Amino acid sequence: MEKRIIKFRGKTTRENKWIYGGISFFEGYVDMFDENDIVNSCETVHPETVGQFTGLLDKKGKEIYELDIVGYEDDSSKAIIVWDKKLARFGLKYINSRMNDVICEISKFHIENCILIGNIYENQELL
Repeated sequence: MEKRIIKFRGKTTRENKWIYGGISFFEGYVDMFDENDIVNSCETVHPETVGQFTGLLDKKGKEIYELDIVGYEDDSSKAIIVWDKKLARFGLKYINSRMNDVICEISKFHIENCILIGNIYENQELL
């Protein structure tokens, strides 16, 4: 059985930088534990920036997180990685397409051909 990696990312409230690792919710605060800094690992993050790792990598080997934006070299289509509550899985929500309100299943083809181009927090111009 393949080991599933469960981790999150969020932007810190102190330095406004991305942190990756475990997560804790307590009394309205969201704290993350940096996977790369065991000693000083706990940072408070902006709750709206928290996204879960999908377990998928793009064409160049970059980790793909919830609310990342992916694109394809062969055309101009772009999609946001979203959580599909109805089917309890990650999916693709295409931007500026006739399928704007549809969440599509992420297939092996989609992932092997996509490139991570940004996220909804830092790349509003892509939306």
